[in-house]
Amino acid sequence: MDEKKCYGKPATTFKRQVEILSERGMIIDDPERAMRYLAHINYYHLEAYWLPFEISRDPHQFHESTTFDSVLNNYLFDRELRILLLDAIERIEISIRTQWAYTLGIKYGAHAHLDKALFSFDDDSYFEAIVELKASCLKSDEKYIEHFSNKYSENLPPLWAVCEIMSFGKISKWIKNLKDPSDRNMISRIYGLDEVVFCSFLHALNILRNRCAHHCRVWNRSLKFGIKLPKNPKILSDSVYTNNKTKNKLYNQLCMLLHMMNIINPSHSWKTRLGQLLKKYPDIHPNSMGFPDDWENLPLWQGIFDK
Repeated sequence: MDEKKCYGKPATTFKRQVEILSERGMIIDDPERAMRYLAHINYYHLEAYWLPFEISRDPHQFHESTTFDSVLNNYLFDRELRILLLDAIERIEISIRTQWAYTLGIKYGAHAHLDKALFSFDDDSYFEAIVELKASCLKSDEKYIEHFSNKYSENLPPLWAVCEIMSFGKISKWIKNLKDPSDRNMISRIYGLDEVVFCSFLHALNILRNRCAHHCRVWNRSLKFGIKLPKNPKILSDSVYTNNKTKNKLYNQLCMLLHMMNIINPSHSWKTRLGQLLKKYPDIHPNSMGFPDDWENLPLWQGIFDK
């Protein structure tokens, strides 16, 4: 292994950044405009969107027809897509929080989370999870948390209060660690899913959520953690894509998001808005997101371009 060296490159002005891109073959009709974008979108953030246009990395060289606008088009599509994804994820997250608290509360009582016997956490993990919840309660400025903490003797507020200050990642871990599979199934069946598929989706959804929230590229990315493909319901299983080369791309998660939205709010407009976004950016190829050929005719997606 070669010995590491100190990084000695100086900072580069926005003007010079534009010049570098031009020298590498990018067509920039309006350098001032390009500088303005680079002043507000970090060079290395935007780099992710010009990678598909590079024909060489060493030395850096763009395809001869690459324009700054085509790179910006990729960025703007991805940005609007992330906003649309977060809209669905928010509704799904709130629904899952509600069902976790309701299902356990009805079956085991208001403080089921304080009964370690219901969960498969080891002693240290359960202790850590409880400590994290207590810390979240102490930091919270929600009036209902303050009310429960001041008035009642339990170590934590009831499920339906504490779930509101838990991160989605924490909720997914509490669901995954329910000891009895039938408890996980009570929640997953609300969404027409097997509990194994559901827990797989929760993990993948949390990763996708964090990528969107931190402005990371998602459109053509391999998400590394693919979901376990569902066998039911049929409309969903007939629409997911089983190609190993693209199974970790965004498409299958879009299928799951749409399925969940159909359960949570059957009159939603999310599918229509996704169709409008794809129409708005015709240069973005759906197969870059893992979409199969003729995907719009699959059961789940029929009618996406009707409005």
